[in-house]
Amino acid sequence: VRKAGKRGVDYPDAARAMKAFLVGTVGCEPTDVGPRDGSGLSRHNVVTARAMTRTLAWAGRQNWGDRFRDAMASPTKGTLKGRLVGTDFRGKTGSLDLVVG
Repeated sequence: VRKAGKRGVDYPDAARAMKAFLVGTVGCEPTDVGPRDGSGLSRHNVVTARAMTRTLAWAGRQNWGDRFRDAMASPTKGTLKGRLVGTDFRGKTGSLDLVVG
């Protein structure tokens, strides 16, 4: 584990801080989020659909919510361009690990 300083991050502390934010600020259930490294980028970070929905709803209520929504892939841009035309869908595309659909 790297320690905080000039060249590293204490990942367990970052993971705890991420979970505390998602539970305390966003309103996610503690069992719905499982950060592994605190970056949010690892494919081994686990989040339920319920937690993702709460996070997206929370983000939408922030003063930067419109910019966040505009940055997501849609039928007119990004990896969804030309797909789902006629809908107002916004989303994240790519591969996910540990998902059952």
